[in-house]
Amino acid sequence: SQRDRDSVAAPPSQQSAVALDDEQGLDKALKRIFASYSNFGRMEIQHFVKLCIDTRVAHRTDFPRAQIERTFQDACSTENFLTFDEWCDALLLLGHRRFPTIHQSDALRALLTTCILPLADQRR
Repeated sequence: SQRDRDSVAAPPSQQSAVALDDEQGLDKALKRIFASYSNFGRMEIQHFVKLCIDTRVAHRTDFPRAQIERTFQDACSTENFLTFDEWCDALLLLGHRRFPTIHQSDALRALLTTCILPLADQRR
Protein backbone atom coordinates (compact mmCIF):
# COMPACT_ATOMS: atom_id res chain seq x y z
CA SER A 1 0.00 0.00 0.00
CA GLN A 2 1.03 3.66 -0.38
CA ARG A 3 1.22 4.03 3.39
CA ASP A 4 3.69 1.12 3.63
CA ARG A 5 5.89 2.64 0.91
CA ASP A 6 5.86 6.01 2.65
CA SER A 7 6.67 4.63 6.08
CA VAL A 8 9.35 6.73 7.74
CA ALA A 9 10.53 4.11 10.19
CA ALA A 10 13.58 2.16 9.15
CA PRO A 11 14.86 -1.02 10.73
CA PRO A 12 17.39 -0.24 13.49
CA SER A 13 20.23 -1.50 11.30
CA GLN A 14 19.38 1.17 8.72
CA GLN A 15 19.08 4.09 11.14
CA SER A 16 21.93 6.57 11.00
CA ALA A 17 24.17 7.43 13.93
CA VAL A 18 24.09 11.07 12.77
CA ALA A 19 21.47 13.11 14.63
CA LEU A 20 19.48 15.57 12.54
CA ASP A 21 19.72 18.19 15.30
CA ASP A 22 23.54 18.00 15.25
CA GLU A 23 24.11 20.64 12.56
CA GLN A 24 27.88 20.21 12.37
CA GLY A 25 27.67 16.43 12.27
CA LEU A 26 24.90 16.54 9.67
CA ASP A 27 26.82 19.03 7.51
CA LYS A 28 29.97 16.90 7.74
CA ALA A 29 28.10 13.70 6.85
CA LEU A 30 26.31 15.28 3.89
CA LYS A 31 29.55 16.80 2.58
CA ARG A 32 31.27 13.41 2.89
CA ILE A 33 28.50 11.74 0.86
CA PHE A 34 28.48 14.51 -1.73
CA ALA A 35 32.27 14.33 -2.10
CA SER A 36 32.18 10.57 -2.62
CA TYR A 37 29.68 10.90 -5.50
CA SER A 38 30.98 14.08 -7.12
CA ASN A 39 34.01 15.11 -9.12
CA PHE A 40 35.70 18.31 -7.96
CA GLY A 41 32.53 19.59 -6.30
CA ARG A 42 30.25 18.76 -9.22
CA MET A 43 27.72 15.93 -9.16
CA GLU A 44 26.65 14.81 -12.61
CA ILE A 45 23.41 13.01 -13.34
CA GLN A 46 24.93 9.53 -13.51
CA HIS A 47 26.42 10.01 -10.02
CA PHE A 48 23.12 11.31 -8.68
CA VAL A 49 21.32 8.25 -10.07
CA LYS A 50 23.97 5.95 -8.57
CA LEU A 51 23.56 7.64 -5.19
CA CYS A 52 19.80 7.08 -5.39
CA ILE A 53 20.31 3.43 -6.28
CA ASP A 54 22.96 2.87 -3.60
CA THR A 55 20.75 4.46 -0.91
CA ARG A 56 17.63 2.64 -2.09
CA VAL A 57 15.80 5.86 -2.88
CA ALA A 58 15.24 4.43 -6.34
CA HIS A 59 12.52 1.85 -6.73
CA ARG A 60 11.57 0.16 -9.98
CA THR A 61 7.88 0.98 -9.78
CA ASP A 62 7.37 3.47 -6.94
CA PHE A 63 10.29 5.78 -7.72
CA PRO A 64 11.83 4.95 -11.11
CA ARG A 65 14.97 6.33 -12.72
CA ALA A 66 12.97 8.85 -14.79
CA GLN A 67 11.71 10.45 -11.57
CA ILE A 68 15.27 10.64 -10.24
CA GLU A 69 16.51 12.23 -13.45
CA ARG A 70 13.65 14.75 -13.37
CA THR A 71 14.54 15.65 -9.79
CA PHE A 72 18.17 16.19 -10.83
CA GLN A 73 17.14 18.48 -13.69
CA ASP A 74 14.77 20.44 -11.45
CA ALA A 75 17.56 21.07 -8.93
CA CYS A 76 20.19 22.06 -11.53
CA SER A 77 20.81 25.70 -12.24
CA THR A 78 22.01 26.19 -15.81
CA GLU A 79 24.73 23.54 -15.86
CA ASN A 80 24.45 19.78 -16.14
CA PHE A 81 25.78 19.18 -12.65
CA LEU A 82 24.83 19.91 -9.05
CA THR A 83 26.90 21.93 -6.63
CA PHE A 84 26.68 20.98 -2.95
CA ASP A 85 23.98 23.60 -2.32
CA GLU A 86 21.96 22.44 -5.33
CA TRP A 87 22.37 18.84 -4.18
CA CYS A 88 20.90 19.83 -0.81
CA ASP A 89 17.96 21.35 -2.71
CA ALA A 90 17.69 18.12 -4.69
CA LEU A 91 17.48 16.15 -1.42
CA LEU A 92 14.50 18.28 -0.39
CA LEU A 93 12.83 17.55 -3.75
CA LEU A 94 13.71 13.85 -3.50
CA GLY A 95 12.19 13.57 -0.04
CA HIS A 96 8.98 15.26 -1.14
CA ARG A 97 8.70 13.14 -4.28
CA ARG A 98 9.72 9.84 -2.68
CA PHE A 99 7.35 10.31 0.29
CA PRO A 100 4.50 12.31 -1.28
CA THR A 101 1.88 11.63 1.37
CA ILE A 102 3.76 13.26 4.23
CA HIS A 103 4.72 16.89 4.90
CA GLN A 104 7.81 18.11 3.02
CA SER A 105 9.96 18.57 6.14
CA ASP A 106 8.98 15.12 7.41
CA ALA A 107 9.70 13.68 3.96
CA LEU A 108 13.20 15.17 4.03
CA ARG A 109 13.73 13.78 7.53
CA ALA A 110 12.58 10.35 6.32
CA LEU A 111 14.87 10.49 3.30
CA LEU A 112 17.87 11.51 5.38
CA THR A 113 17.39 9.06 8.24
CA THR A 114 16.37 5.99 6.26
CA CYS A 115 18.33 6.41 3.03
CA ILE A 116 21.03 9.07 2.83
CA LEU A 117 22.68 9.23 6.27
CA PRO A 118 23.10 5.48 6.75
CA LEU A 119 25.38 5.69 3.70
CA ALA A 120 27.51 8.26 5.54
CA ASP A 121 27.92 5.80 8.39
CA GLN A 122 29.16 3.16 5.94
CA ARG A 123 31.65 5.56 4.37
CA ARG A 124 33.46 6.60 7.56
